[in-house]
Amino acid sequence: MIYYYIVTALISFVEMVLIFRMTRKARFSVSCLMMSIVVTICNCGYLAIAASSNTDEALLANKITYTGGMFLPYFLMINVAELSNIKIPKQFTAIVFMCITVLLYFIMTVGYNQLYYKSATIERHDGVTYLIKEYGIVHDFYLVYLYSMGVAALYIIIYGAIKKNKVSRRTVFMLMIMWTATTFSYTIERILGLRFELVPISYIIFITLLIVIFTRATMYDMSANVTNVYERMEKYGYIAFDRKMRYMSSNAFAERLFPELNKCKIDQTIRDAGDILGHIIDKIKDEDFTSEYIDINDRVIGLKIDYLEEGKRGRNNGYLVEFNDETERQGYINQLSSTNEQLEWQMKQARELSVEAQVANRAKSDFLASMSHEIRTPINAVIGMNTMILRDCNEEQIKEYAKDIEHSAQILLHTINDILDFSKVESGKLSIVNDRFCPMNLINDCYRMINVRAADKNLDLIIGNDASIPKCLIGDDSRVRQIMINLLTNAVKYTREGQVKLTVGGESRDNNTYVLRVEVSDTGIGIKKDNIDKIFDDFKRVDDKATKAIEGTGLGLYISKQIAELMNGTITVDSTYGKGSTFVLEVPQTIDNPAPVGKFDPDNIHRETEAEASYDVDLTSFEGRILVVDDVEMNLRVMVRLLRDSELTVDTALSGAESIEKAKKTKYDIIFMDHMMPEMDGVETLKAMREISDYINADTPVIMLTANAISGVEEEYLSAGFDGYLAKPVKLNMLEDIISRYIKGNA
Repeated sequence: MIYYYIVTALISFVEMVLIFRMTRKARFSVSCLMMSIVVTICNCGYLAIAASSNTDEALLANKITYTGGMFLPYFLMINVAELSNIKIPKQFTAIVFMCITVLLYFIMTVGYNQLYYKSATIERHDGVTYLIKEYGIVHDFYLVYLYSMGVAALYIIIYGAIKKNKVSRRTVFMLMIMWTATTFSYTIERILGLRFELVPISYIIFITLLIVIFTRATMYDMSANVTNVYERMEKYGYIAFDRKMRYMSSNAFAERLFPELNKCKIDQTIRDAGDILGHIIDKIKDEDFTSEYIDINDRVIGLKIDYLEEGKRGRNNGYLVEFNDETERQGYINQLSSTNEQLEWQMKQARELSVEAQVANRAKSDFLASMSHEIRTPINAVIGMNTMILRDCNEEQIKEYAKDIEHSAQILLHTINDILDFSKVESGKLSIVNDRFCPMNLINDCYRMINVRAADKNLDLIIGNDASIPKCLIGDDSRVRQIMINLLTNAVKYTREGQVKLTVGGESRDNNTYVLRVEVSDTGIGIKKDNIDKIFDDFKRVDDKATKAIEGTGLGLYISKQIAELMNGTITVDSTYGKGSTFVLEVPQTIDNPAPVGKFDPDNIHRETEAEASYDVDLTSFEGRILVVDDVEMNLRVMVRLLRDSELTVDTALSGAESIEKAKKTKYDIIFMDHMMPEMDGVETLKAMREISDYINADTPVIMLTANAISGVEEEYLSAGFDGYLAKPVKLNMLEDIISRYIKGNA
C-alpha cells in the first residue's frame, strides 16, 4: 500500500510542475499554482506518515500535511470564484487567514496540549503506518472551518452558473465533480473510520480537473475581453466559437442581426441557424477567412473571420466572427467608384512604369558591375606585367614602349572610373564623407599628379595659394581632390602650348565656415559661347572637330558639378574661344584650425611619375607567407611577379575550395581573395573559412582583391567580414600599404 502514497505524491509533483510552466506563460492563474503546491505538500505529508517508524515521526509528518491542508479549502474557494467570475471580498480573505493562523498554532503545538488531539498512536499494516488520533475540541473548529469553506465554494459555483450566467455548463459540471471529490472523500473517510486515506487520490482528481477547466477558461477569458470591447461600439458586433465550433459568446449587435443567437447556450453547437449564419459557419469549417459583404435587412454588413487566438504551434483556440455596419461607407464608395477606377488605372500605369524603371536601373547596375570586373581584370594583367617591364628592363627603347602602354592603360582605367562615378550619381549612391584635412596636402597631391603630364607637353604649371587659408578644414577632401584633378587634367588635355595655372584661396563667412575657392585657368582652345551651357551635360563633348583627337568620355565635368552640388558648392566657367578657359570651384568647409597654412613651395615636394609611383616600391623588408586566390591564372602570375623581389612566400589557389584546403594546413599572414569566382565566390569562401573548427587562420586578415569597383562595394565587403579592400589593377604602393599594415618589416 505504500506505493499508493508514493504514486499520489509523485503525480501531485508532476501536476505542480506542469501548472508552474503554464503559469509562467500566463495561461493559468497564481491561485491555481498555489493550489497545486498545497496539494503536493499534503500528499507528501501523507507519504511521510505512511513511511514513519514511530509516533513522533508520524506527528511531524502530520504537521506537514496540515500545513498544506489548512490552505487547501481557501485556494479551492479562490479558484472556484475565479472560474465563476466572482470577486472575493478582502475582508473575507483576512478572516480566513486569521482562522488558518489560529488553527495552525494548535496543530504545531500538538504534544504540548490536548486541545487538537487528545491522544495519538500509530499502527502498522502491510508496511504502512497509520496515525490513530483521538480528536480534541479545537479539531471541531477545524471541521467547521473546512465545511464552511466547502459550502462557500458550492454557493459560488451555483451562484455563478445561475445568477451571473457567464459560466459554461461544462465548466459548472467539472467544478461540481471537483468539489464533490474533495468534500465527500474526506466525509466518507471520517464517517466510515477508514484507515485507508481517500484524500490523496481525491486531490489528484481535483488538480486534474482544475487543469482541464483552466485550459478552457483561457478561451472564455478572451471571449469576455472581446465582449467588453464590442459592447461600447454600436455598429460593431461579434460571435465567438471554440475550436470545435461550439458557441461561446456574442454581443447585442450580432444578436440583432441573427435572432437565433438568443436561443444559443454556451458550449453548445448552434442549431437551426439561418441561411446567412449557416453560410458563416460553413466558411469557418472550410477555413475560408476571406472578408466579404453581406446584405441583412437592407444593411450592408462587413464580415471578417479570424482566429480567436493563435497557439504557439499553430493550433487555434477558437474563431472570432466580426461584423460592422458598412452601409454609409458603401454609399460613399459607390458614389466615388468611377473616380476610383480611373485613379486605379493611373496608379497601375505608374507602377508598371516604376517597375520598368527599376528593372532598367538594376540592369544598368548589373552591367556596370560586370563591365568593371570584366574590363579591370585584363587591365590588371596588362598593367601588372607592364610594371615588371618598367622595373626590370634596362633598355631605354623598350621602357619607352612600356611607358606608352602604361599611359594608354591609365586612360582606359580613367574612362572606366568616370563611367562608374556616373553610375553612382545616377543611382543617388554618391556619398560625401566629411573628415579633417589639410588644404596644403590637396595642393601637393595635385602638383605631383599633374606636373609630369604638363611637362610632357612642355606646358608651364603654375601653382599659387593664399597663405591665409586655414591650416585644417573639415570636409570630403577626396571629393575636392577629385574635382581639382579633373579640372587640371582637362586644362592640360585641351592646352597645346602656354600654361596651366592653379590658384587656391577663399574667404571666411563666419567663425566656423570657410568657402574654399579653387581656380584653374589655361591658355588652351577655349569654349564657344553657345557651348558653355552644354559642357556640364553628361556624355557631352563640344566642338568635336577641335577635340576629336583628345581622349575622354565627356563625363568629367558632369560628375564634378554633381559632386560640388552635393557639397553645397558651385562650379562656374569663363572662357574665350581660342584663348583659354577659367574654371572656378567654390565649396563651403568647416574650419578646424584657423592658423594660416602658408605658401606652396614646389621645391619641397618629391617629384615622381605615376609609373614610378606604381612600381618604385621596396618590399624586400617584409617576411612572411601570403595566399592569393583568383580563378584567372594571369592574375596570379601578376601578383607573384609583383612580389618577386620581396622575402614573402606567395602561395596561390585557383578556386575557393582549393584555398580552403590550403588555409586548413598552412598558417598565412595575409590572404588576398578574389570576389567573382565560379562555384564558390570570395564572400562564400570567407564564410566557409570562418566556420572551420580549430581554424589556424582564424586571426589572419582576408583582403578582398577584386576588379569590381562599382558604388558601395568596399562597404559591402567590410560588412561581409573582410579586413580590407584592394582594387584591380593592383598598384605596388597600394599593395605595400596593405602588407605593411599586417606584416612587420625588418627595418
